Parts: sequence; C-alpha cells; structure tokens
Amino acid sequence: MKRRLPAVRHALAEALGVSEPVDTSLETVDVRGAAAVLHTTPRVIYVRHQRGQMPKPLPGSRRLIWRKADLLRPER
Repeated sequence: MKRRLPAVRHALAEALGVSEPVDTSLETVDVRGAAAVLHTTPRVIYVRHQRGQMPKPLPGSRRLIWRKADLLRPER
C-alpha cells in the first residue's frame, strides 16, 4: 500500500488540476502529533525521546518537532 501512495497522490493532483503534488515529507509534528502518527500517547513519545529511541528532532526550536516522514521511516 505504501508504494502506491505516491502514485495516488500524483493522480489526485492531476485530477484537481494542481501542477505538482504537495511534498508531504516536509510536514512536521510536535509531541501530540507524533503520538497520533505512532498510535501511542505523548508520555510514551517523551520516554522514547529520553531513551534515544526517536529520530533526532528538528534543530532550532525549544519544542520537540519531527518530520512526519522521519517518524514513518522504518528503523535500521
């Protein structure tokens, strides 16, 4: 299903008359958003972050903010 998603986005963009699909890799989420993406609670996100089990947050902010694409990327 994940492989078909870019093709579906492209088809929707063409149907709507948009020249280029929106780049979803630039979408960002905070702790609450990360919890929603990962189907867990904000507390678990804080614990995982403290243990180093989360991707590095974006620099330049006091808040914990991640790219949604980084959260969805499989671990190596």
